[in-house]
Amino acid sequence: MDFVGRASWYDFIMVKNPAPMALSRVPQSATLAERLTLSFVIDAKTGCWLWARAKNRRGHGRLHWQGSSQAAHRLAYIAAHGTIPSKKWVWHRCNEPSCVNPKHLRLGSNKDVVAQRVSHRLRRGERCGTAKLTELQARAIRRDKRVQRVIVIEYGVSRSLVSAIKVGRTWNHF
Repeated sequence: MDFVGRASWYDFIMVKNPAPMALSRVPQSATLAERLTLSFVIDAKTGCWLWARAKNRRGHGRLHWQGSSQAAHRLAYIAAHGTIPSKKWVWHRCNEPSCVNPKHLRLGSNKDVVAQRVSHRLRRGERCGTAKLTELQARAIRRDKRVQRVIVIEYGVSRSLVSAIKVGRTWNHF
């Protein structure tokens, strides 16, 4: 699976391999395209290629490549389109931080990325890539009158999260 053409990685995924490959251990000798291909699942509803491996706290995929941990969406852009120009950012047109579909990725300046983030009020509540609860669960925790240690056991989350929900430090957008 060594891709020479810029669009060939995308074409391989969409034409020859429409179903996601089973997540398995990626060999160290794998090419960038192979590593990316073995690391996401396709959301048929949105067309997003959702990163299914390590993510940062904001929900962006992370991939160890060439000796360091790098943003998976940037590597997907590079695999599909080539290098990223200096002072350019890769942002998600779909507003899904774990998406690595090259058709959903765009280049822009830092100003463009900030404006897009503000205009869409990204990643609040269960849309956050690292959310442990749904909005209904967070609302129920806020209303729950039981002691926190009981709530923690029921929902399988930390006591600090329950406390933060109760005082409105997190999940405060509803």
